[in-house]
Amino acid sequence: MSNVCSVSLPGSINADCVAPMQKIKNVIILEPGTTFSSLSDFLNLSTWKAFVDTTLKAWIPVGLEGHENTTDDPEIQTSGQGGKFVANEPPPSLIAYLSMNFCDYKEVLNVLKGGTYEIIYELNDGSLYAYRAKGDNVIRGFKARINAVTKGFTDPAAIANFYRVMINHTSIDEFKNYVVAAPAAWTASLELVSYMPSGLNMMVTTPYSDPTVVVEIYDRCGDAKTGLVLADFEIVETNASTKVITGVTDNSDGTYDIDIDATGTGLTASEYSIIRVKKGAGPYTDLSNKVLVVGG
Repeated sequence: MSNVCSVSLPGSINADCVAPMQKIKNVIILEPGTTFSSLSDFLNLSTWKAFVDTTLKAWIPVGLEGHENTTDDPEIQTSGQGGKFVANEPPPSLIAYLSMNFCDYKEVLNVLKGGTYEIIYELNDGSLYAYRAKGDNVIRGFKARINAVTKGFTDPAAIANFYRVMINHTSIDEFKNYVVAAPAAWTASLELVSYMPSGLNMMVTTPYSDPTVVVEIYDRCGDAKTGLVLADFEIVETNASTKVITGVTDNSDGTYDIDIDATGTGLTASEYSIIRVKKGAGPYTDLSNKVLVVGG
């Protein structure tokens, strides 16, 4: 154990290794509570693949255009006798500028609105920067509140910095107990990005009228999406306990008639369902935004 008044020295050095900390190459956002059971599990591509395309616990952009370290300096106070001491160490924070398109960023803006997630950073040399508590074999991300905040217009001097996400970590102690490890045979910005489901955009074009709502679906910043079937749609959330999607009609122009019903009863005016496309059986190949359908 360590005592605030104890004085000890660090446990030596490795004089044959001088390696600066690398720049951040990408960010991986994890659902809270996502963990890796060991270092070998952390470096296992199969574990990561399942998080990205099957359990949907991990999200990674194509990359970063850059980032700004916005961490405040430690609070240093001066006593009445002129002595200085560190009164507070702020947790780290940064602004990440994502490499993406404006359609994907619209989804990011609508989802990342201040919730607490866990972040693992990919560094320029391909290593992964994460948190492992003292005496714990489990590896997890650094906790952070994440806000996607747009300024509405590009900066003429830095147009690549439009897609920004503000990451404010909640604990400095996690960064004092970090692990940096490099996968030997894979790279996050290559393999994990390739496993990400293809993004779809869905919007209501005709409001719900018992039992049907009409939606339009297209590839993000792309063409109309046709060929989806009943099994590709799901209800994510509803306040009507028995409601299910009972029918889907592909109109061959990117629009779909979706029937939300159960035992012959549609959504009432006080009921709603949140739906999305989740194509595949795990791994998933296509994933849309979530759409609110209000009864009438």
